[in-house]
Amino acid sequence: MARLADSGAPLLAVAGLVKRHGTTAAVAGVDLMVAPGEIVGLLGANGAGKTSLIECIAGLATPDAGTIRIAGVDAGADPRGARRLCGVALQSTGLPPRLTVAETVALFAVLHGGADTDGLIDRFGLAGKAGARCETLSGGQRQRLALALALIGDPPLLILDEPGAGLDPAIRDDFHGLIETLRSSGRGLLIATHDLAEAARLCDRVVVMAAGRVVAAGSPGALIEDAGGLVRLRVRTRPAVPDTVAAEIAGDARLAQDGELMVFSGGDLRAVLARLGAALATADIAIVDIATETASLEALIVAMVRRADG
Repeated sequence: MARLADSGAPLLAVAGLVKRHGTTAAVAGVDLMVAPGEIVGLLGANGAGKTSLIECIAGLATPDAGTIRIAGVDAGADPRGARRLCGVALQSTGLPPRLTVAETVALFAVLHGGADTDGLIDRFGLAGKAGARCETLSGGQRQRLALALALIGDPPLLILDEPGAGLDPAIRDDFHGLIETLRSSGRGLLIATHDLAEAARLCDRVVVMAAGRVVAAGSPGALIEDAGGLVRLRVRTRPAVPDTVAAEIAGDARLAQDGELMVFSGGDLRAVLARLGAALATADIAIVDIATETASLEALIVAMVRRADG
């Protein structure tokens, strides 16, 4: 794994990928790259094409067009060779309920041709559960075991599907720490997630999909800022603030005004609040309601699609 990671070549290179289900293109010409030591987030609403893309990369589905190369191996020409270089932990992956943690790791090692699993259970904090059946594990323990299984065979590329889903904040934070450790080892990770906070914390880059295509790509901070920011300030006044005054209050923030309602996003919202207070202090205008809100993934994707469509 280290030799591949040190080469500097992409651990995942997807070019022009197409996957159809009947007459529908679930993936419509996607390009994607993951470098050694990089975490790339894959975001999109349900039906965006994320699952179909991941299934093609993981060798669980055959693309209709395009190429996939994993650590330099062409998955079309050598699918078995490519699969050996890619560890996968999908939400749909089922653990054998009646087998113990140790038995499950041993079974997966056999399926990987007798791969070395020394220390894997200890490494993921499961030593105390080695003799426990998988059906008795907590959500966090199941996620740890799924990640351990994905690492059997020491693959340079990992694909994780919703790694923080269903975990309470403390356990999720601990699990994120494990993922960051894997990045520091030189592995490349592709993470599908609906959690904007998870993407912002973990990912070096984010790729946003909608209707089977990539509509935005870049650093999480830049994309969120371009789409209007995660946090928005809603202010309702009576009467309405004049347009010119509202624009001065907004400054470098985005402003959406509808009568008495003003919504500010992006920029420095603390500065917006200060300008709002100063502007209304000498005006016969009252604040009826003021609140902050967190933008949903769906709202941000809509904004990104609109920008992509020009």
